[in-house]
Amino acid sequence: MIFYEFEQTCSNVQFISSPIEVREFLLRLLKTELPIYHIDRIIQETGEPFGDEAHIIYVNSQIKDETELGKLMYDFSCTDPKDMYYKILADRVRYFKEDEEF
Repeated sequence: MIFYEFEQTCSNVQFISSPIEVREFLLRLLKTELPIYHIDRIIQETGEPFGDEAHIIYVNSQIKDETELGKLMYDFSCTDPKDMYYKILADRVRYFKEDEEF
């Protein structure tokens, strides 16, 4: 996955491809380390919502605490379905990893 980082002038574009670079970019951009960020577009001059209904959600997959989101992030990085918290995800992973035919 490639992410683009635009400077305020939009003249400097950097390609970010590794998870570590993405995490560092988000921490610089958002200046905090929350598990999830909900971002909506606004018109700078008026402060009003842009109204295109586009929403960006960034999830910090490095936070694998005991919250529902933390457990889901753990499951996404887990390779063994029997170690997963969420049965529905574990069942699908097991289906693709362990079943002989699918």
